Amino acid sequence: MALMTMPKALRLRVTLPRLATPYPRLPKATLGQEGVFRFIEYSDTGKTVASHSYNKMAGELLALIEPLRQMTIAELDKSLGLTPPQGAEEQNRKLINTFKDRDFDQDKVLSFINTYGQMGRADSARREKFERRVTIEGYEMGVDEFCSRIAPGHILSRTQAEEYYQANKKKLREHSEAIATGARVPWHWIEADIRTTGRAIRALAVINEYAKRRGEISIPLEDGNALRDFLGAIEKAPFEIHYPRKPSQTQMTHPAWKTEPEKVERLVATLLSDINTLLQPLTRTPLQSDFGRIAVDYGWNYCVESYILYSILTTDSHFIERPCLNCGRPTFAERSTRIFCSPRCGASVRQKRHRQKKKQVSTSTSGKKKTPQQKGQNGKTKKASKTVRH
Repeated sequence: MALMTMPKALRLRVTLPRLATPYPRLPKATLGQEGVFRFIEYSDTGKTVASHSYNKMAGELLALIEPLRQMTIAELDKSLGLTPPQGAEEQNRKLINTFKDRDFDQDKVLSFINTYGQMGRADSARREKFERRVTIEGYEMGVDEFCSRIAPGHILSRTQAEEYYQANKKKLREHSEAIATGARVPWHWIEADIRTTGRAIRALAVINEYAKRRGEISIPLEDGNALRDFLGAIEKAPFEIHYPRKPSQTQMTHPAWKTEPEKVERLVATLLSDINTLLQPLTRTPLQSDFGRIAVDYGWNYCVESYILYSILTTDSHFIERPCLNCGRPTFAERSTRIFCSPRCGASVRQKRHRQKKKQVSTSTSGKKKTPQQKGQNGKTKKASKTVRH
């Protein structure tokens, strides 16, 4: 199907097999750290997660992600190790298109994984890079390469890592084998997969919304609202987007929104590549082996990421993002009448409405003079007869 149009024709084809409900596996997850190696450790029980709506799971996953924050000149200079120029006003000015990720709440991430299923195992090619031959000299992968693979784009203390693995010579091989088998997943991989899945969820929601609005199965990604909303969904907007405002409502005429068609094509290609990577457990049959390594049984690598994206792409309903009426959080309603991100938000709004209605009733009746009551026969109260004064 054609989902987006650009000056150069680009078609997105979805060819996914129909599977029996591919719910993610639900091993027990714990957070650990040894040296510079931070990880989620899975104690697999062979269970699959109980049936959860992918709409709810998508909303809960996005709730883990804080929006990108624009950096200031002072912060950028500090990160680059530069001496900042003089002038506090210039130092505090935000930089366009220069952003900083906010840290995840580890407890919330761990609670999410233990509720909805495992994460970080879908990209088997990433794990396979830790499968190296053992030679006479020892394990082939060096400490520097190990650090760059477990935390790409993040600065780890190489000195601390070298000291740790020098003092614990068997740990490097042990950690690499645990990563290759999926028993331990580097924490930075979990962070990356949450962000990648979040971008994919919001981008697909934007595509669905514009397709429904236009009554067509394609949307334009030239200059316009669709392009700005798409860039905002994949976190490539040049400004901070304060939800629930849409990117297309943010500084619409600013020249920073101008994006070359070639760059848009690359962004789309990257998005598709990321989605395809996370769908691997569902689009290729895992190898069967008697050695008990990777993919011991069908669905070993089923993850939250795979399940949500598979469900969005194969469902016949419209998957569209809407802001919660109470807190503004992204929510993906299963029904058009459900516009709250959680039962708690729904109950909060209903309580507010009830108190407001009660207050209005109290105000409207406060000016009326109450009729005195008196007891009649059988102890029942009745209105007192009016006294006529002459």
